[in-house]
Amino acid sequence: MLHSRETTHGSFKVWGTGFRYDYNNEKNALTVFHQDTERLLAQFKFDKSLSENPMAYVGMLEKALQINALMVSNNRTINLADAIGIRQISPIIHSVGGLSRHAFDLHNLALERFCSSFADEHGLKLIKIKPFKSRDNANAFFIAR
Repeated sequence: MLHSRETTHGSFKVWGTGFRYDYNNEKNALTVFHQDTERLLAQFKFDKSLSENPMAYVGMLEKALQINALMVSNNRTINLADAIGIRQISPIIHSVGGLSRHAFDLHNLALERFCSSFADEHGLKLIKIKPFKSRDNANAFFIAR
């Protein structure tokens, strides 16, 4: 993230790599704009869980978009807006938004919600996941079946 600014009553704007993220606390909604053209690219409605820490979700979304940029640019840029055409960006942001939600749920150990949404999304009957205990949080991971 380049920088952020709180606007009013928990709302904020964050300038990332190629995108601006506007979170409206009253509407529990995140809007993503192209940083250079100000074009609206995506909107996400937040549930109670996301609304408790919207900045963490924005951070995960930004990182995931940077990883996508690296993949599509053959490691030349972390700016997705530079890597592909503007018409292709919006569907990628929506797709990555779902993946970022999974990351958010895992990070917050909302395992029941993660398992339910991941199973539905991937056509699985059931998924069970639990954190693997580790002395070092940097090496922590999950076990799923």
